[in-house]
Amino acid sequence: MNAVRSLRTAVIALVLCPGVGITADLAITPPPGKAVIIVYRPAKIPGVLLQTGGASRVAFDGQWISALSKGENFAFYAWPGQHRI
Repeated sequence: MNAVRSLRTAVIALVLCPGVGITADLAITPPPGKAVIIVYRPAKIPGVLLQTGGASRVAFDGQWISALSKGENFAFYAWPGQHRI
């Protein structure tokens, strides 16, 4: 549960803080009618003393699509509509 909460925090931080640095490294233009979703797992989460070192799995609409270790990111295309990450 904490990994999910941390991942949500990282995604929200990335969306709300475009100066995070990851967006400058990724020049992704989605095809027409799609959006680019970028999921970032920070190397260290401020205020958390014990952080697990294992990979956090990423699911999109109930399908596992990636696993992220600390400091990694993953980008994929999504079609319009409501989705679960």
